[in-house]
Amino acid sequence: MSVEKVAIYSCGGIGLHVSCVTRLAGYLLEEELLESDVEILDMHRLIRGMPDEIEIVERYPTIILDGCAHQCGSNLFWLLKVKPACRIYIPEIIAETGLYPGRERKVLEESGQRLAKEVAQRAETIIKGMKESSAYHFHPKKIQTRDLTLCDYGVDVEKVLGYLKVAPGVYRPKDMNQLPRLEERETQA
Repeated sequence: MSVEKVAIYSCGGIGLHVSCVTRLAGYLLEEELLESDVEILDMHRLIRGMPDEIEIVERYPTIILDGCAHQCGSNLFWLLKVKPACRIYIPEIIAETGLYPGRERKVLEESGQRLAKEVAQRAETIIKGMKESSAYHFHPKKIQTRDLTLCDYGVDVEKVLGYLKVAPGVYRPKDMNQLPRLEERETQA
């Protein structure tokens, strides 16, 4: 099957600045380099099992932008039993180029911006190759779970998790400790 679009899964970031680099690389692909050829995946929507997000993964090849050794994107796809079409592993690009993510998150420093552009350009080359080559074939995949339920809208989460309402919009499991400050204030009043 020829490739119509490519999905991009950027590192979710476990407190590391490199996640900002991967997200910027994804945005550069979607907004500047390949606009209509790229779909950015949202981890939360994917885990929740939102039908449109699931369709993107099943219908298009995915490029994972793994930002660090935690490899969260690759691990998520392993849980879904879906092999991505490609993985770009940022630590090796950092080692090769000498570019560094920087220390700022809100607006990446020059080196982080250059690193994001380098990642986006590598992904752009891969995506163009997927789309243009008659030798590249993508076979749609079905998401499966590894003994997990991604989404069950019929579950009453308050009941199954044993939630107790402790303040407007705030719940905790009944069998866990009171929330300091919040519930102490309620019992003192």
